Amino acid sequence: MPHSSDSRPSAATDDVAALVRAGRHDEAAALCEARGDYAQAAALHEKLWAFDKAWPLAERLGDWPRAIRLALEAKAMTDARRMAARVPADDKQALLRVCEAFAGRGEFEAAAQMAERAGDLRRAADLYRRAAMPVAAASALVAAGQLRDAARLLDNVITTADPSTGAAAGLERAQAQLLMGKLMARLGRPWDAARALQKAAHEPATMVEARRYLCGVLLELQLPQAAQEVARRLHLQDPRWPRTATDVAATLPTDAREVPNRFVVQRLLGAGATGRVFLATDRLFDRDVALKALSVGATGPEEQALARFVREAEAAGRLRHHHIVALHEVDVSAGILVFEYLAGGSLADALQSEPVLPVAKVRRLALEVLDALSAAHEAGIVHRDVKPANIFFDGAGSAKLGDFGAAHLLDFGQTQTGGLIGTLAYLSPEQVTGDRIGPAADLYGLAATLFEALTGRPPFLGPDFVSQHLAEEPVRPSGLMSAVDDVTAQLVDAVLLRALAKTPNDRFSSARAMAEAVRRWPVHAALMASPTSTAPRAPSPPEAAPVTETVAQLLGNSGDGVLLAKHDKRTDRRVLVWRPQNPLDTPQRQAWQRIAALGGAHVQRVLGLANEHNVVGTEVWLEWIEGEPLPQPPAQLRELTPLLCELLSQATGISVQTLGCVLSVGGPVLLVQPPLGA
Repeated sequence: MPHSSDSRPSAATDDVAALVRAGRHDEAAALCEARGDYAQAAALHEKLWAFDKAWPLAERLGDWPRAIRLALEAKAMTDARRMAARVPADDKQALLRVCEAFAGRGEFEAAAQMAERAGDLRRAADLYRRAAMPVAAASALVAAGQLRDAARLLDNVITTADPSTGAAAGLERAQAQLLMGKLMARLGRPWDAARALQKAAHEPATMVEARRYLCGVLLELQLPQAAQEVARRLHLQDPRWPRTATDVAATLPTDAREVPNRFVVQRLLGAGATGRVFLATDRLFDRDVALKALSVGATGPEEQALARFVREAEAAGRLRHHHIVALHEVDVSAGILVFEYLAGGSLADALQSEPVLPVAKVRRLALEVLDALSAAHEAGIVHRDVKPANIFFDGAGSAKLGDFGAAHLLDFGQTQTGGLIGTLAYLSPEQVTGDRIGPAADLYGLAATLFEALTGRPPFLGPDFVSQHLAEEPVRPSGLMSAVDDVTAQLVDAVLLRALAKTPNDRFSSARAMAEAVRRWPVHAALMASPTSTAPRAPSPPEAAPVTETVAQLLGNSGDGVLLAKHDKRTDRRVLVWRPQNPLDTPQRQAWQRIAALGGAHVQRVLGLANEHNVVGTEVWLEWIEGEPLPQPPAQLRELTPLLCELLSQATGISVQTLGCVLSVGGPVLLVQPPLGA
């Protein structure tokens, strides 16, 4: 049985309560403090608004948010700042409570510093703005990856700050120019960086740091003498700095671009109007990727660059196709697109080393790009910038269309905006004039590209490309080709000259129609193209499968065969393989061919009907699909399901009643892989 004293308040509690009932709060607080009950004492002092007595007690308890709030109420700003520095860096909740305490008293700078320590950089930037500290706000935005907003803010400071109003305004503008220079350098815009840093170097407070970064920027611009002169002045100003520009540049951060930590940049692959592309290693997935970093600005044309960048992300993300460069990831806030890395380089690279390509190679290239354009057009996307620099090759030599930065995502009847997007040598007449554009514009650009690949030169040589595209007729490409027979010459001329017609209606009605014409080119060597690169909707699938793979993973039994997961080393991708117990007979092969002909953006593709030794009919190679399973196909795919079920039953000898469907990154996809356990 508990002691009777445990069931009633202690004498000490009675004493404090009695003093409070008598209105003698000061004495009650003193009694609590004498007994070591600092929390109760602080509460009593706070109740009396004796904040100067309350906050030291909260400090003794280590209750930093409460102590700082009470110190601010007592107008003890110095003590509040002192205590703020003692808040543990890993206590995010406490840091944010202190941040709100400072912000509630109008101490926005201190509040911003606490938000920064807590990692809430957007909040910190907002508080720095309220503290009238735009450069600090921009710095927080850069740290948060909000580069566009940071550039806007800095541009506003540089434009509006008036040094004639006092030294403070001059210093603020110089600080903004310094940060802008660093930002432009990180975004791969050395000329803009150099201009900003040169201006920042005129202010004593920013001179050293501006000259330090300027050395690196000038070296990047291939201006070693100018960089050395800056280094010389820096050394004269402070002998502790190295004498050479190279040594000064070596003191700069090694990671000079705004790239998430999971990526390790290896080298620059290329640069364009909207950014730079780097070969990088994705440490999360242990794979090489092509990392596109946007060069973002604040206003005017830079806004258009950002819009193109976002359109590229949206366009590529909507497409899932073997001949379109795969988009792995998008981080628009950081200005990053993560694409699959294609080791074969671009067609522009190939034409540098081999200006004229064999007809067989161009035929294969044309069919693969036309297959990609067909998928894009059916998805409502006009590429608008088809040219050699935007056609890439994988390790197997298959062509892939990339760089949808100029893609037109609205309806085909829209008029283009934002100026002449695309390279003039490959631009259609309707793009030159700003007229209504559609899929025919892409066929024109591809025709100009194929013309160059076959002849070593584009259809028009300039310099007045605009007038030539609008008024001049191109020469017959066969007249510029060597060792080509009459039949091939006539068919090549017919395709390219029709696709280069001035009026869109005079060109091919679709990418598929142009592909049918290209297939008539009588080039025997073209039949030896890589089997895995065959267009998914060709009349028949390839009869040879990809070469050598790594160890196969057994997924399970399926009918009279097994399902395997393999890695195709030549194309560096995962594939699904159905291996029947007996080789496919003729009706089964024909059924698989019909399934392949029905392939597209929303049907799993048949990649081959042979094993790694090219034994026809021993294996069926299928596209590997990842995504969330759907309970049933969307309405637009249901009418296709019965036909595919019938064909799959014929192809496998299994009675197939339903098809699986997954939601991939490119949309819903019907699965034609033989079902497990059947």
